[in-house]
Amino acid sequence: MTRNAARDFWMNVVFTVESLRTLTSQAVLLTIAQPHVKPILPLALLLVLTGAAYAQPGIKEFPTIEKPRERISGERITIRSVPVQPTKGVLAVVLDPVIKGRVIIKDAAGRVLAKQESDQDGQVEFQLQRGKTYQIEASSPGYRDASGKSKPLKSNEVVRLKLIPQFAKLVLNGLPTNAQVFIDDQQRGTADQTGIMRVNDLKPGDHALLVRHPEYNDHMDSLNGIEAGETANWRISLARVAKLTVQGPAGATVLIDGAVQGKINVDGTVRIDYELDRASERTIAVELTGYQTSSRKEMLAPGPRTLLFKLDPVVTSAGVTDFF
Repeated sequence: MTRNAARDFWMNVVFTVESLRTLTSQAVLLTIAQPHVKPILPLALLLVLTGAAYAQPGIKEFPTIEKPRERISGERITIRSVPVQPTKGVLAVVLDPVIKGRVIIKDAAGRVLAKQESDQDGQVEFQLQRGKTYQIEASSPGYRDASGKSKPLKSNEVVRLKLIPQFAKLVLNGLPTNAQVFIDDQQRGTADQTGIMRVNDLKPGDHALLVRHPEYNDHMDSLNGIEAGETANWRISLARVAKLTVQGPAGATVLIDGAVQGKINVDGTVRIDYELDRASERTIAVELTGYQTSSRKEMLAPGPRTLLFKLDPVVTSAGVTDFF
């Protein structure tokens, strides 16, 4: 969370607490005046807290985990199409679990006769020659391929294929275009123009997540305990920032428009993410006991920037002071 976002967050916490106090008083008075009426505090508390959470971009958002439905034994399958010719039959292929996948039909000699994607119900139907057997192959990202064989086709037949999950999936959304996504210190891709980035081959288990963009704050988080076959949908909210590297004497305090932003480290630098929607002028000052404050105006904009400050010692009548 950036410093500005943190300030806004705590202001809203104060507002939330005051709202809860008001609601509590109203609920108590209502209960005394009308004993038969149930207090509204639990519902009001839920509304206030959830409203405050959804309103704050700095609040951590957790991923929602989805898992496709497993078909029950003996589940009834409805064939939706009818043969277009008397010599044709309908071969319906259903995938278990209910997922989208690619289905290939081959003849007994292994020649490909048809290819088609299953629908959202994990089902696809083919019009094929009656009286013949067919080889069926199915594949879907994150699953091991599955195959099967039909009986000699009559008017219709259903073939069920069981796909075993091998990987999990991660879908990140809400990202700025071209944001880089790292998982376990390995770059896995960038966000597209819609702000979405997908990983279809995430190994089950725990993972470290890092999202980077030159004009936005870095986002670090963890995804724990994800299982094969699961899909984690995660909205990541980033703030536009000026990524400042301030160089100066170790221990010096850095202020922007009078607000403390950090202290310069022993290596003479400090990294500061300063929330900034667009380019604007700011006053940057560096202070250190025993030195004259260095202050100047800078036009800051979202993105990386290096600023160098040199501080002159304070000179008294006795000479240069070290204030010790």
